[in-house]
Amino acid sequence: MLRILPEGDHGPLCTSRFPLPNLQPPRTGVIALLELPSSAKLHAPVLARLIIRNHHPSRSATLTVQLEPDTADAFLIAGQRNARVPTLLPGAEAQLVWSLIPVECGFVRVPRISVVDKRNSGFMPPTDPEQPSATEEEEGIPVRIFDLRRDERIEVADTDEAQEDTPEGVDTSGIGPVLVLP
Repeated sequence: MLRILPEGDHGPLCTSRFPLPNLQPPRTGVIALLELPSSAKLHAPVLARLIIRNHHPSRSATLTVQLEPDTADAFLIAGQRNARVPTLLPGAEAQLVWSLIPVECGFVRVPRISVVDKRNSGFMPPTDPEQPSATEEEEGIPVRIFDLRRDERIEVADTDEAQEDTPEGVDTSGIGPVLVLP
């Protein structure tokens, strides 16, 4: 910007610099949100709702969801155990609902739920030894599941950037127990 002096002449050039904070673009990818009640009544069904959202701006997601009951689980499950979610377009979401019937009192663990994005499973990997093997590509990318009962949100890396911490699948330890009352 040039200053204009009282005589009408142009003065020296004036430059202003304003430092801006580092910009962090929003995380892209697929996330799963698990909605559970905090408490339940013994032998009365409660709903568990899994909302899957594709936040990626340009890629669709091909997902499979598995509910893996264990003999130590204190719930009877009504609903699909293995499901293939229809292809999620960018910005779309899908919901899955299960009816859980508690059969024990106290703080009980929720059955393990795993969501896997298999959009890269048809990809033929290069022969480079540092690239993932064909069996890893066939398994897909695990999707992180967030428990909506918690207020906190832990900043995690993009699902496309870092998968080293969950090679066997998604850790559901972030999903808290349900208090079952008599």
